[in-house]
Formats: sequence, C-alpha cells, structure tokens
Amino acid sequence: MAYQELIVQADWPVGAQFTTATEIDVSVTNGNDVPINIVTSSTKPTQQPYLFREIKPFENMEFTLQADEKLWLAAPGLGKSAFAQARPPITSVTAIVWY
Repeated sequence: MAYQELIVQADWPVGAQFTTATEIDVSVTNGNDVPINIVTSSTKPTQQPYLFREIKPFENMEFTLQADEKLWLAAPGLGKSAFAQARPPITSVTAIVWY
C-alpha cells in the first residue's frame, strides 16, 4: 500500500490535493487535533468546507475514489480559537492518503 502526505489549510486549496486516473480504494487519516472536511468532486467546491463530511481528529475515513475524481480537504477550524492564537499561528495540518 502506498501513501501520500497532504497539506491541509482552513479553506479549499486552489487545486485538488489528490486525483487518480483509475478507480481506487483510499483511506484518509487525520492525525491532528482539528477536524478535516472532505469532498470528492471533479471541480473545486463552492460551498464552505464545514458543510461537507468530516474526519474527526485522530480518525480515518475509507471510500472509493472514482476514475478522474478529485479529493479536496480543508480544516476550517484552523482559523478559530487556539489554532489562530498560537504563536506562531497554526495555518496548516497534514493528512495522509493511503491507496
């Protein structure tokens, strides 16, 4: 099994974080103190990240990524409370995609 480490910020990134040419089973691991929201779509989501499925801290989510489908991740909680007030502010976390 291979993996890829992804940088996750408070809002959707400019480009998709992971895509595949063929259908594959993936598992996304959130090893952080902040929830990560996830969506699979061929285009960048236009709605706020908190409206989509959530991977809770220290949990993972397994699903099938269809051919040419893109994976988008965001952690909207990074802009709030302790994360924004940390010195230096925490502006990104990582997620690991196993495939």
